[in-house]
Amino acid sequence: MEAVRWKIGDGKSTLFWLDTWSGVLPLRDQFPRIFELIINKAGTVDQFYRREPQPGGWHFEMSEPLLHEEDASLSDLVYGLQGVLPLNSMADAAIWSPNPRDGFSVRGCYTWWRRNIPIMVEIAQKFKEIWKTKSPLKVRFFLWLVYQDKLLTKSYRAKWAPREDKTCLTCGGGEETTTHIMIDCPMAKLIWKRVSEATELKDGCDSLETLWRVGKQIHTRGDKSAKNKVSQIIIPAVLWALWISRNHFLFRGTKVYEENVWEMAKHHIKDWGTVCAGASSISFPMGFLHVEE
Repeated sequence: MEAVRWKIGDGKSTLFWLDTWSGVLPLRDQFPRIFELIINKAGTVDQFYRREPQPGGWHFEMSEPLLHEEDASLSDLVYGLQGVLPLNSMADAAIWSPNPRDGFSVRGCYTWWRRNIPIMVEIAQKFKEIWKTKSPLKVRFFLWLVYQDKLLTKSYRAKWAPREDKTCLTCGGGEETTTHIMIDCPMAKLIWKRVSEATELKDGCDSLETLWRVGKQIHTRGDKSAKNKVSQIIIPAVLWALWISRNHFLFRGTKVYEENVWEMAKHHIKDWGTVCAGASSISFPMGFLHVEE
């Protein structure tokens, strides 16, 4: 989607986090949590390059210590930048991605804009929907990564480390993609089945896109006025619980059990519901959630 990419030379003209130069998106979009914690958000590639005590590598100054998951994300970032080194004496060069051979032209820009404006509108709408969810800021970043299929799953990491095992940590079966973790994994299916018992979210959401779409239409049984609260709280809470449970297994060795994932999701629903007027009064059958006023 980015029309202008940068070819790195000395790294003095390219903004490390804000310009597109490694991958198809700016690094702030690929690693939003690291970008949130980084102190120098507008630094150039050259400013992050480590020259001492010996050339090579990268230096990042954080506003707070990193958690296990954040440290793993930073390691993935550094691993993906290995091919950039070393910097050289040539100036950075801007490349017009739609036509790298002939370069920029007004006509080419107009054609690119006409072709991509529906995609940009769709992305803007999805970003607006995600931003309206009643979840913490870090979870909204997470939801944005889910939508873009940019979570650091084993399948995604394999783009940089082709030999890495891509088997799902939770079930030991299919390839660990974003869709598998959130939809196709047997654990995810069990959790969504529980959700369907308390809401009008039917079984059969075979993709994340389907989930996003039906999520705007569901409501708790017998309480149609709760539709927005359900879509803005329950779906984000379940996705977040599935991801955190997977990470606890990866970094702490904590085995993933259905009841634990379910309790975590319910905890987030209760917690986030307090910031949504009236959400704490939603009544869910089957012991889904009980919040005392």
